[in-house]
Amino acid sequence: MEVREAAACGVAEREFSIDFMEHEIVPFFKFLVKATEMVKDAGDPDLVEDMLVQIRQIVGPAVEE
Repeated sequence: MEVREAAACGVAEREFSIDFMEHEIVPFFKFLVKATEMVKDAGDPDLVEDMLVQIRQIVGPAVEE
């Protein structure tokens, strides 16, 4: 897994990416689901839900096992 900044210098909005190896995606997805269930009131729930939706769209049914 690698976390990197994806925006170029001088861009007003910074963006970060997480690059996963194929075998890391499903465990990370399951971790996010459990963390969301355990910590309902912390952080930005829309951020986590957006990540979960994007992972489901990209990876497909493999994360639903």
